[in-house]
Amino acid sequence: MKHNTSWRPAPAFSLIELLTAMVVLSLIVLVLAHMLSMASESWKAGTARADAMSQARVVLNLLQRDIQSVVLRRDLAAFVDETGNPACAFYTRFPAVGGDRKLSLVQYFLNEEPSLVRSDHSFSFPPESQTTMDFEDVSRLKDLSSGSPQSLASGVVGFRLQFVSAIGTLEQAFHFDYDKPDALSNTRGVILSLIVLDSAAYAEARRIDALGALLTALDGTPVSTQSYAEYWNQLISSPAFGENLPKKVRSGLRVFESRFPLPGGLAN
Repeated sequence: MKHNTSWRPAPAFSLIELLTAMVVLSLIVLVLAHMLSMASESWKAGTARADAMSQARVVLNLLQRDIQSVVLRRDLAAFVDETGNPACAFYTRFPAVGGDRKLSLVQYFLNEEPSLVRSDHSFSFPPESQTTMDFEDVSRLKDLSSGSPQSLASGVVGFRLQFVSAIGTLEQAFHFDYDKPDALSNTRGVILSLIVLDSAAYAEARRIDALGALLTALDGTPVSTQSYAEYWNQLISSPAFGENLPKKVRSGLRVFESRFPLPGGLAN
């Protein structure tokens, strides 16, 4: 019986085939890495948007509640500060901490950090009354400094209030003529504009001390027909906006706007 003793090499890939396979595999890896990077960036952007929206929602919900319960009377000041300048400050039909009456004096403002702050001042029934409503000076709210401040959102870097007249014009100050309640110049609604940095962008801006430069870049006054939100969006969309600011900070800005009607049947 004869045996075939001739040797034959086992089948194998040629060098060209191996190189081709490696190139194809490298392309697949690159495509997958790119897809993962895009998915990661998309997730981060979505998280940043959700973070900014969450901060804005907290602020706007509180503002809506307070403004739609505002106490407007001819013998009380409204929407002014201690010196009589326009401000987001007024009496509202909600109790403050420590008060036993459904009434408080509230103020919203940006502090130096910046952070949006809500301050409220409580009222109690006599004889324990902490303060009494000021019926003597309708041009200012002198008790605002007695309020208890509470930070609402550290990412808010812009907060503006505008007033809408009966004919739709935008004003910087509240106006209502109680002797002529149907006057077209009377304030009928409020526009609240917010500009928010998401948490990651806010942390980065603080780390590199860029908040001052950001606030300067956002400074300015819109034309008479613009809300601040429209003005800020116009600024941010400009190619020249924040040229000295990191992209992470610039891309973390979100602008929000809400319009609230003032309650009807203003008191005499």
